Order: sequence, then structure tokens, then C-alpha cells
Amino acid sequence: MVEAFSLRKEFGRGKRRVEAVGGVSLFVRGGETLGIVGESGSGKSTLGRMLVGLLEPGSGQVRRDGRESVGVVPGVQMVFQDPVSSLNPRRSIGESIADPLRAAGERDRRAIRARVGELLLRVGLEEAHYDRYPHEFSGGRRQRVGIARALAPRPWLIVCDEPVSALDVTTQAQVTALPAELQRELGIALVFIAHDLAVVRQVSDRVAVMRGGVIVEEGPVDEVYERPAHAYTRERPAVRALLAAFHTRLAGEIYSQADLLTPGNAHARRWQERCGASRERLRTVYPGMEADRFAGVGEDAACGDPHTLVWVGRIEPAKDLIALLHAFAEVRRAEPRARLRIFATAVGPASGGPASGGSAGAGNRAVGHGYLADCRSLAAQLFPDEAADAHAVGENPVTFEEIGGPDAPSTAEAYGSGRVVVLSSVIEGFPITLAEAMFCGRATVSTDVGAVVEVIGGTGLVVPPRNPRALAEACVSLLRDPERAQRLGSAARARALELFTVEQNVNAFQESYLRLLAHGPARPDATGTGVPFEQPPEARVPGHWATPTWATPEPSAEPRTAPAADGPTAPDAEDPPAPAGPVEADDTEHPVAPDAGAGRVAVPVTSSEASV
Repeated sequence: MVEAFSLRKEFGRGKRRVEAVGGVSLFVRGGETLGIVGESGSGKSTLGRMLVGLLEPGSGQVRRDGRESVGVVPGVQMVFQDPVSSLNPRRSIGESIADPLRAAGERDRRAIRARVGELLLRVGLEEAHYDRYPHEFSGGRRQRVGIARALAPRPWLIVCDEPVSALDVTTQAQVTALPAELQRELGIALVFIAHDLAVVRQVSDRVAVMRGGVIVEEGPVDEVYERPAHAYTRERPAVRALLAAFHTRLAGEIYSQADLLTPGNAHARRWQERCGASRERLRTVYPGMEADRFAGVGEDAACGDPHTLVWVGRIEPAKDLIALLHAFAEVRRAEPRARLRIFATAVGPASGGPASGGSAGAGNRAVGHGYLADCRSLAAQLFPDEAADAHAVGENPVTFEEIGGPDAPSTAEAYGSGRVVVLSSVIEGFPITLAEAMFCGRATVSTDVGAVVEVIGGTGLVVPPRNPRALAEACVSLLRDPERAQRLGSAARARALELFTVEQNVNAFQESYLRLLAHGPARPDATGTGVPFEQPPEARVPGHWATPTWATPEPSAEPRTAPAADGPTAPDAEDPPAPAGPVEADDTEHPVAPDAGAGRVAVPVTSSEASV
């Protein structure tokens, strides 16, 4: 049994101090599954790490088997949320699974390999996978490797920290069923952390609901779900279902009311069609790029080293540089003179935080720099420095450089340093770097993700993602046939100049404007001239949001004196004289600024002014 008493954990200091867990007490019996559910930031993962011993509580204590213990013990293991970052990309999965065995004192290599093979079979993999690397597996298989590593020291408690949050629905069901099956076979206890209520209910015996670092409700899973006692537990499923339905209806309403939709590629177009957009109102408009920047390199087909592969982009895990380095190892075996130059435009994910400052932005940069360090280390391990003789300085065939350095002052010169440009991403929207390489007249080898196939259009080679062998074979074929690479590069440049220039982008939007104008009203209506986009959207907002700031009266310098009670009131010198004769009625309706009687000036506006 594991018992936790009044666990507290804070991060930061002073005004930036945040209480992640504030006085949590719970217990887990042997052979039981405790589900911990809560929204993001509720303290679930911090609590799980304290139960394992990866984090030391600020106060409180954790008892394992009735004894207070500090730090990690072999009997308590953890399955992490992200299998990519929890596995060492430079080591095979067999070596990663064997680490807990070596930490427990096992030194017999045959016994270790036999135990790892048994664990691989138990989690649904094969013994032959021992020598494979993490990038050769899908997300679901990598998570199975994480479960096998947690089972290695024969634990009696496993904490699963959102193990299925990054997986698709089918893989989620398979991975979720695996710990429950192992629990029945081995009698271990489980702590299953998730924010998906359905997953937690499926696997748990008891459930604890966390909010703001504390447990607001705990009990048997059926009782908590069917008869919740806390208002947060009662409202949460209904609110989430309501928000999901609202977002779906909102997207459908927006797309149904739009006269024209201009997605940037067919990938985005299919998503909009699934949300209810009418196919007749969709028109793909590709992003416009400045082609003059790449004219010098693109018009010189002979520039660049014919034995050099070039990669340009942002350094982040989604670019899968690990697979690229393993692919280049096979390229080097086939072509010993080959080189790989990696040019970084930036380091870290592009979204998820501010460009400068902020905890989210700093965290993203830390992830990017950590991934860059892993790539450098793997490159040093796979490709030791080489020298022509005993007196020459050694060089590594893989270099990591930055745009703006002495060897590549501009992006165009980076692409022009080689004849073949490689894209190894596993996630990609519109591949900007691929379009830039096409402007430079480079042959390309790309993974089939996002809008890659649509952008290339037969002017480059496309391989499946996460397949280093296929990537290597495509690169070798172009390095060995420079004439083919030159033909593909010329065709790619012609396609880029036809589809991805600023001029085509402007022309496409001009045609869209004319199309809207042609389908508009035949004659001006009462509110304007009938020209599209004449009235700004904020003009339709009621209330003070549409009132100009100059319509607010300024306070007068001197208050007016009240008239005497026993005499006629003299007209104010500043007031205009009253007309002497009858006044003709004006049939024109003059718009008046809203809330005129509540401290705002009523300003008459003519019909000609209203249309401006």
C-alpha cells in the first residue's frame, strides 16, 4: 500500500510562487487502480511524481509498505506522458528497458537480454525489436516500450501519467487495455492519471477528482460518475460536452455564412469541408513568397556541392532530425563523400508562448535547445571526426550551422550550398522551406506529411515519415544521378514561380474580390454603395463600441450660474438666437450617437457622411 499525508509542493519564489499541490492525502491498495482526473494545471502530474519519488514534497510524507521513504525505489515505477522525450534517441529500446535491471544490480548480460525479450513479448512487441531505436516505432509502440521499462524491476506500483493523451483513438484503446491486463496477471497496483473522464472510468476502481491542487472528491468510480457530490464534478462533463457542441456549431455557422473561403492548401481545404464549408465557395490560394531573394541561386543550376545534402528549418522534435541522422548514416555507407549541412532558422517550437519572455516561451526554447543537444550528441556518436592523414585537422561530415553565419549569410546561400534539400518532418502544414528550396532550383527529398505532395507536384521524391531507410535510398539515388537532380530542380523552380509568388497571390485575391463584387447587390442599398468590405465590421456592433471617441463631451471650464427665481431668464450669450418665424419640418432622419442623453453629444450625420 502507498499512503500520502498532506502533500504540498510549490514552485517559484516570492510573487511568482505557485502552489501546485496543496495538502493532498490519499492511499492506494495492492492490486487496485486509482484514477486521478482533473483539468490541465490541477496538479495531477506533480502529485504522481511525488508518489514515485521523482519530486520531493515541500511538506507531508509518503509511506510505502508502511514505511516512510524518500526518493525513487525499484518497487515504484512510472510511465511518462511523452514516450519520445522519455526514451533516449541514441540508445536502442532494449538498452533503455534494461536500465532499471542494471540499476537493481543485475550484471549478467544473457539474463538481462532474456528478461528484456520476455518484457517485449508481454507488451505486444517482438524480441527482434531489441536493437531498434525509438524513432523506428509509432507513438503507440513507443508507449508500449515505456510500459515494458516500468515492468522491468518487477514493481508493485506503477504510476501512469497521461499515457494515452498524445495517441489516436484506436491506439488509446489498445494502450489503455494493456496496463489493466498486466495488473490482472501480475497483481500490481496502478495510479492512472488523465484528463479524459471516459478513459479513467474504464480502467479505475476508485477515482479522485483534482482541482487547483487539491482533491475535491474521491470515491468508487461508479458512485463518483453517477452520483457526484461536488459541484465541479457534476458540471465538468456537461460543460465539456456543451463547449464541444458549441465549437462545432460555430464553425459550421461561420462557414455557411461566408461567401468565399480561401484555404492555403488542400490539407486545410479538406478540414474546412469536414466542418461544413460548401465546396462551391472554396478556392485554394497559396501563400505568396518573394521570389527575387532566390533568383541568384535558382538561375545558377551548377552552384552547390554535388555531394552535399542540405536541411533548413526550425530545430524542434516535429522535424525528426534524429531519423535524418540515422538515414544519413546509411547514405554515408553508400556514398562516403556525402556531407549533411543542417541550417537552423530558429530553435524551439514556433507556438505555445510569446516570442520573447514568458514561462511558456522559455519552456519551448528549453525543449528546442535540449533537442538540438541530443542531435549534436547523436551526430558525434554516429560520425566521428575524420582526417585525411595524421597531420590534418579532423572534420565531421555533419555540421550544425545558423542562417546569418559566415558560410551562409542568407537563406538562399544556405540552399545553394548543396544540390539536394531534405525535409524529414513528421508534422507539417504548408512546407515553407520546401517552397524556398524549389525557388532555388534544388531537387528535394521529403516525407509525406501535410501539404508536401501538393506543393511538390511530382518535382521531387516523397517517402513515408519515420522511415530512415526509405529516406536514405531516395537521397542516394539523387546523389548518384546529378542529371536527374538537376532536371527535378529545374521543374521545381518553374512550378514555384507559377504557384507561390507574391504576384499570383495578389492576382488570386483580386479575382476573389471581383467574384464577390459580381455576386453582390445590383445597385447600392440604403446603407452604402454596395461595394464589398466598405463598412468595417465594428460599425455593426451596437452600443458604445461604435461611438467615436470625439463624441464624448469635454467638461466645461466654468459651471453655468443658475438663473434668478424672480425674473426672466436672459439668453446665454453663446446660445444661438431662436428663429423668429415658423420652422419647416425636415423629413430627413439624422442618425444620433447612442446614449446621447447620458453624457454624450448627439451629432447629426448626413446620409453622405454615413456612407464614408
